[in-house]
Amino acid sequence: VHGSVGNAFRAPAFYELYAPGFGNSALTPEQNFAYDAGYEQKILGERIRLDATYFENRFNDLVNFDFTSSAFENLATAKTSGWELTAEFRPVRQLLLRGGTTLWHTQDDDGRRLLRRPAQTYTGQIIARPVKGLELSFDVIGVSGRKDFGAAGNVRNPGYVRADAAV
Repeated sequence: VHGSVGNAFRAPAFYELYAPGFGNSALTPEQNFAYDAGYEQKILGERIRLDATYFENRFNDLVNFDFTSSAFENLATAKTSGWELTAEFRPVRQLLLRGGTTLWHTQDDDGRRLLRRPAQTYTGQIIARPVKGLELSFDVIGVSGRKDFGAAGNVRNPGYVRADAAV
């Protein structure tokens, strides 16, 4: 069993306060209260690891860009919450297979989904260490589509998949 609780604040960035045309010098610092709780299970002598974690963040005065007024603003309240699920399998000492997903719910103080935050992300990774001092990895990440705002008003950015390899 694992978990954490914390709070934080973030002062507005210089450009959020003073950028010509869209800065807002009346912005106040964001405040955040966050917690998470989860359970990790190791199986078969730690060859398999499963983890499920619930998380929640509550924001006051979240700095956000308002596309209607074309300026930064503070949202009175906002919330993000969801689940992170991961699995690892080590069939042999030199090979690790890892996969995971984040299922993410967001909403502003009017109950609308926050812009530019995907509802799901998926990751997969293969790490091989065939000889001492050499590590090979292959990673894949998938991100679901998400709402955004463009010149034509509300738009939906399509999801994407990215693959990376490293030696």
